[in-house]
Amino acid sequence: MSCQQCHACRGPIKHVLNGVEYCPRCQQYQRPLSHGYTNPSPNEAEQAPCHTASSSPPPTHEPQSCWHNADVIHAYSRQQAIEDGTLVEIPRSILTEFGIRFHTALTRAVWNEYVTVPAALTGIQDETGRLADILLMFHLAAKHSRPDSTQLMFQVVVKQDATEQPPSEITLKAIVDAGDDGKGAITILLENED
Repeated sequence: MSCQQCHACRGPIKHVLNGVEYCPRCQQYQRPLSHGYTNPSPNEAEQAPCHTASSSPPPTHEPQSCWHNADVIHAYSRQQAIEDGTLVEIPRSILTEFGIRFHTALTRAVWNEYVTVPAALTGIQDETGRLADILLMFHLAAKHSRPDSTQLMFQVVVKQDATEQPPSEITLKAIVDAGDDGKGAITILLENED
């Protein structure tokens, strides 16, 4: 049973990514042993027992990261990347069809290379079907991945030429992070993109 507190700072936690705990204050994912997680390499806080009412109260100060007083030179949000076209956001209605619960976007490179229909396949394929292939294969790979995975490589068969027999298998990468709002986001990239 979870105490609903971060074991490092005792702040409130959120359950994200198939139940994994995330502390917005520490900006860390955690899997405390006392919350019932199997964790092959727990840190000191994850090994600690849950805090109880008889324990000392949570600290009143916010923990500070090494970047606390650092000047921000540049920040680029996910929303900015979507607005400027670097990422292509997938509508929630499409994600729901594939059992994907988090905001999901493809990089422009993935979209242009594997969702946009090549001229040789115009009239044979459409973007909806090509996007569906990518999302379905991501969903299947994600179902069989570890619940605490934040990066996943998966394969998709994508026809790029009308004469290609069989179609090429490509490898894509999916990264799961907190997103701009801390509620989780998935980005699908080319294998060599960051």
